Amino acid sequence: TILGCPDTPANLAVYHRGGGSHGGTGFPLVRVLTLVACGTRTVIDAVFGTDRIGETSYAHHLVGALHRGMIVLADRNFASRNLLVAIADTGADLLVRVKIGRRLPVCRRLGDHSYLSRIGAREVRVITAMITVTTERGCRSEVYRLITTILDPACPPEEIVALYHQRWEIETAYFELKATILGGRVL
Repeated sequence: TILGCPDTPANLAVYHRGGGSHGGTGFPLVRVLTLVACGTRTVIDAVFGTDRIGETSYAHHLVGALHRGMIVLADRNFASRNLLVAIADTGADLLVRVKIGRRLPVCRRLGDHSYLSRIGAREVRVITAMITVTTERGCRSEVYRLITTILDPACPPEEIVALYHQRWEIETAYFELKATILGGRVL
């Protein structure tokens, strides 16, 4: 996410005022990338930097906070081979959306319509699912492709797809930070 910080000479030396089609923010902007626990929305780790650098460039700074027993949920922007391998090397499992057109070799088809593939030397399970979101404005469906290091066939694809939905907890955590904790003020 992006947060405003005080308009001081020290901050302006590092961070830039936001532009945009609505005249900008007037405050220097800080990019914040966090590792947040689903459910409790506890911030496990965070990295701060300029908004001129994309969020995926900061992701490797959070890998040190990962360990066995965790499942990292991430959107498709974080599906780079190097990052996925780094996450898996910590012992944490991962569940990441990848672009639907990404070529992933089929190593072995599973009876539940998922298949095993490889990213580098790491074996992953690939699940393709139609996800429908229903709101008061109507329904929208989209095909998602998920990869995970959860290979156990006793864990059905439907449960993995439902787990991926928890990734949206981060948006609620960011909303709480911006609207409730900061009360609309700058960082």
